[in-house]
Amino acid sequence: MLHSLSNSTTVRPYSAQMPSTSPSSGPSPPGPKTGHPGPPRKRNVTSRDRNGCITCRKRHLRCDKTHPECTNCLKMNRMCEGYIVNRIAFCDETFLTTQKAQGRVPKRARGRAVKRVVVDASPNTTCNEAVIDSSLVGFEDAQDDATAFAGSALAPVSEAGDWMLQEWALSLWPQDGETHLNDDASPSSLLEMNPIPENSLLDMVSLDLYSTNLAPSPPVLQPFSLASGTESQSQLFCSPYDGEYMQRLRSDGIDGLTTILPIKDIIIDHSVMASHCWSAALAVSALTSSKKGFISTQDSRQHAIQHYRNAVQCVRKSYPKESPGAFQNVSSDGLLSWFLTRLLLANFDLCRGNLSSWRHHLRMAGRIFSSWHQRILVNSRGRQLAHAFARMALLVELQNGDLALTRVHDMNPGVASQLISMMEESESSRDRLLAMIRNVSKLEIKFRYRPELHDKWTRKMELIDAKLTEWQQNLPASELPVDTGVADAVKFPVDLGSSMPSLAVTPLTFPNSSNPYTSAVNYAHFLCARMRVRTRYLPNGGKITPPETESTVLYTCRIAAGLSPGGCARANAFGHGMMPALVGSYRWSSNAQARQWITSWLQGYEEEGGREGLWNVLQTRRLLSFLDDEARRRASISGCWDIIAARIEDEDDSSDRDSMVSDGSVTDASFPIQDDLDWSFSPCMALSPFRVVVHSRSPDGWATDHYVVS
Repeated sequence: MLHSLSNSTTVRPYSAQMPSTSPSSGPSPPGPKTGHPGPPRKRNVTSRDRNGCITCRKRHLRCDKTHPECTNCLKMNRMCEGYIVNRIAFCDETFLTTQKAQGRVPKRARGRAVKRVVVDASPNTTCNEAVIDSSLVGFEDAQDDATAFAGSALAPVSEAGDWMLQEWALSLWPQDGETHLNDDASPSSLLEMNPIPENSLLDMVSLDLYSTNLAPSPPVLQPFSLASGTESQSQLFCSPYDGEYMQRLRSDGIDGLTTILPIKDIIIDHSVMASHCWSAALAVSALTSSKKGFISTQDSRQHAIQHYRNAVQCVRKSYPKESPGAFQNVSSDGLLSWFLTRLLLANFDLCRGNLSSWRHHLRMAGRIFSSWHQRILVNSRGRQLAHAFARMALLVELQNGDLALTRVHDMNPGVASQLISMMEESESSRDRLLAMIRNVSKLEIKFRYRPELHDKWTRKMELIDAKLTEWQQNLPASELPVDTGVADAVKFPVDLGSSMPSLAVTPLTFPNSSNPYTSAVNYAHFLCARMRVRTRYLPNGGKITPPETESTVLYTCRIAAGLSPGGCARANAFGHGMMPALVGSYRWSSNAQARQWITSWLQGYEEEGGREGLWNVLQTRRLLSFLDDEARRRASISGCWDIIAARIEDEDDSSDRDSMVSDGSVTDASFPIQDDLDWSFSPCMALSPFRVVVHSRSPDGWATDHYVVS
């Protein structure tokens, strides 16, 4: 929205006033001039108001002063620095002093002194992170431990001088044709990962975790004291089971997390990491242990809460102001540590069913990534994190497109385009399929809204259909379903009594796949997406489904029959899952028995708390029942009611949840995570009402209705 300039200044044009001379008057005699001076000379320009925001004043832009943020800052995705006229700014030049101290040694001092790293071992650090030279924190591919330690102690502390704010993000957004961020960060180069060293600090897991005498010798790194050389391990660990939680991280024991965030490659095999990263990782491991029955449910949940609290406290203590400008003088390693911690905290909230906090963590990570993407993409660890973030951003958009992370006021459009390209050109078949599902959903809604543009939408649908066919042809044989050779794979009951009997479905299996659940979910989504992309919509509100619709629905049911709903919930605890494919089959099928079988299969999620990753299966079942009843009611009144899109309305809580963590005064009573955690696993959640938004088309025209399903 354009705002009018409220403080414009009107300047009268300057008219030159020539001194009048009479013929009788001669030239004035030489000597000092006397008399009154003439009017001051005025500049023939429009004066600019200097009372705008500080950001516009720095960049010499006209500010419209729309509090709290001006339009210029919103358009350029800048942080508006306010309207204080006489603000005193202090620039942190610590890195300049450090570089000078670590610069070239004078000739007089050569051979007589050796540089030493002085660690401030402050015992009053509240977030269990002592202050240490940031040169000891590194993501670069290391040699052996002793060489890496000795080399890092003499390395420059920070690269902030090469990444000043004026150089990385204060330029305008990329225009058309400039979607790539830089030549070195193309989608193909983002996937070139450096080999990961096998040596890890977790090989020393047998050490006593609760020993108090942990003074390490300089060339040896102690396990788990990753970014704080003086903190004791008893401060980082909260329970005797933390060693088991860490072992699960090391052995990829967290179901579903590896396909979203390769935590073993990023954290476990690289020992130099901030302690809040470890706290967040332990929180995720403890929470999934409570679901799996690995340890007592109540104990593991308490451990998860404690680690989550420690991670949030430490992040808030280390970075009080998590804005792009606050990371100007932070080292690249500190930036990656913060970014990874946010991704882990987001997955923790997703696993416990708190989607608003999940989106909040990812939105904060997205704003920092939008500004500091070049620093994050420097090394292989940063590229792995960027790819994982692109995957999570796509999941947010699939769950609710209205709350996507790539909106213009949250992310640079050029960076958002780059994230989409990373998924579309990924080496992972799952990533490419999810990107195509996103395109199918967006194009499907456009087709339903404007069916008169049939030829235009059909051409685009055919392009996506060709990409889906290519995706299927490139699948290895191990990722394809295997039929058992039964003559009647699906048997329909003959007697249709009062109670609808279910189908007898012979399952399709993936015996050669390394992860049968992932392979089955991918292929089921491929079938559903191809069925949707081959559907055509009519101007009168109807649709023409492909001839193979019913056979595709039954094929999807056979794939689901080879899996258990509980296993799908655990394998996709952080991702997309099987439920959307079955719901799509339910909506496209007109076979009452197939729809009844799908409804019965979805009931199996109740044993796992009624959730599968992004989706609340219990609410989805109630939504399907509600839409069926509403469609019958509308059809009896108006004769036709075409649903364009329907979704469960989820409020986006934009408040900073971390602000609930105050310094030094956090108790279980004041920290509401435990109640939320118990509620997320409670079966009473299925009985709570929820709101639904339905976009539909009827003979009366378009309509958007809001319902409360009780």
